[in-house]
Parts: sequence; structure tokens; C-alpha cells
Amino acid sequence: MSKSPTTYSSLMQLPLMLHCEDIAELLGVSQQNAYALMHAEDFPCLMVGKRMIVYREAFIAWVEIKSGLRSA
Repeated sequence: MSKSPTTYSSLMQLPLMLHCEDIAELLGVSQQNAYALMHAEDFPCLMVGKRMIVYREAFIAWVEIKSGLRSA
């Protein structure tokens, strides 16, 4: 059974720590593509044991930089 998409009205409603499933849903990509992205050198991913997580603020900043809304 697949999880229903979550609707957020504000970026601050995102979970503090994002997981692969969250990244995939937010970007509209498969989990496989989200995992590949999380392994990219410039992606702000943190390893906690074997779990890959991303701080909400780091993800938002990464999206803003990649979209040209913020300079690196």
C-alpha cells in the first residue's frame, strides 16, 4: 500500500529531518532518483548510522541555490 501524498501550506510545515521518501515526494521523483540525488556531492545529506537524512533548512537552501533564487 502506498502512502498518500502529504500537503503542506508552508515550508516550515515540512518535517525537521527529511528522509528519502520525503525528498522523492517533494521533488516529484522516484525514491531511486531521490537516493541517487542524496549521494550527489553537493546535496546536503547527513548519514546517521545507515540512514540518510537532510535538515529541512539545508534542503530549502539547496533548492533555492539550484533554482537560482539564492547564490551559493
